[in-house]
Amino acid sequence: MIFTNSNCIGCNKCIRSCPAAPANIAGDGRIDVDANKCILCGACFDNCKHNARDYEDDT
Repeated sequence: MIFTNSNCIGCNKCIRSCPAAPANIAGDGRIDVDANKCILCGACFDNCKHNARDYEDDT
């Protein structure tokens, strides 16, 4: 599961790079992830210069 950690500054680079844009929820100076809409492609990891995205292995 991909989630937003405390490094997020709300720069919107994750939204611009995401092929499933509805998976990003903007609000209160940060961009959170809607796990039900995220397709787990990792594009947000590649484009975030603040290392604001993280993941939790559910295995």
